Amino acid sequence: MKKLIFLNLITMTVLFGLSYSVTRALFADSATSTSNSFTAAAEFPSPTPTPSSSVGSVVINELMWSGSTNTDDEWLELRNMTSSPIDLTNWKLEGNTTLTIASGTIPANGYFLVSHFAETDENSILGITPDIVSPSVQLNNTNLQLTLRDASSNIVDQADDAINPPFAGSNTTPKKSMERNLVPGDGTVSSNWHTASTQLNLDSGALESATPKGANSL
Repeated sequence: MKKLIFLNLITMTVLFGLSYSVTRALFADSATSTSNSFTAAAEFPSPTPTPSSSVGSVVINELMWSGSTNTDDEWLELRNMTSSPIDLTNWKLEGNTTLTIASGTIPANGYFLVSHFAETDENSILGITPDIVSPSVQLNNTNLQLTLRDASSNIVDQADDAINPPFAGSNTTPKKSMERNLVPGDGTVSSNWHTASTQLNLDSGALESATPKGANSL
């Protein structure tokens, strides 16, 4: 039940016989004036925290978790979802091991490739130069999950849910990568991923399906 509004009318008479009225509204919940309505709350909730500006700016876009004819020939690709370049210095990729990006910039609407082998290595089928080469790139064929963090340790994106098997990709010959959908969505939801069906930027003669540093199949 709404609380009653009490009005206290005070009439004052001043010199020359002029008088005027003052109206005061004493209220607990609300009061109405001629043209405005005001409501008072018993409690004022804490403001919703503003998310980090980096969240969702970069996504884990493709995972070659199965490798190629060499099972260590694994790599991952990041995709910039913005129209501005992003400095990845001190960003981290957490999975089987943690890889810190010492320096690097991902171009506007572009890609950033992190690989176990260089493209010149005989064990690699990459036909394009990775931005980072590190033996720390080891993708789990079961219980796969990667977390991308910015330099302030905010979670920017995640891929897969650490439940066997991986959402997409294939470990049978010819092997196929796991690709994010064009509209990325939540990376921990399987419907936002698909198995690669095309080939781009791989060595001539490679049979695998993957698109490192290129648009995904779908």
